[in-house]
Amino acid sequence: QEKATLGLYLTGHPITAYERDITHFISDRLGPLAEKHDRSGGTESGYGRRQEIRAVVAGLIVDLRTKQNKNGERMAFVTLDDRTGRLEVAIFSEAFNR
Repeated sequence: QEKATLGLYLTGHPITAYERDITHFISDRLGPLAEKHDRSGGTESGYGRRQEIRAVVAGLIVDLRTKQNKNGERMAFVTLDDRTGRLEVAIFSEAFNR
């Protein structure tokens, strides 16, 4: 609870203990991924959709919100933090149910 109490991790980021393990299966860290997206012209590209960048990432879940979609099924929004950046991920109903 140090982040909630102090606003920072005094003893170090919790993901630091797992960084060596996750490097074997991730393709990018969140901070560099955001920079890569910005350099690639992360502007709207046709039909109001942002340009896609495929990546495998891992991080500490720092926020989780659930809601019902238009079909009445549950979905979630998860905020990941890997010490280099944060990313909000939408988990659609099919994956959320699994």
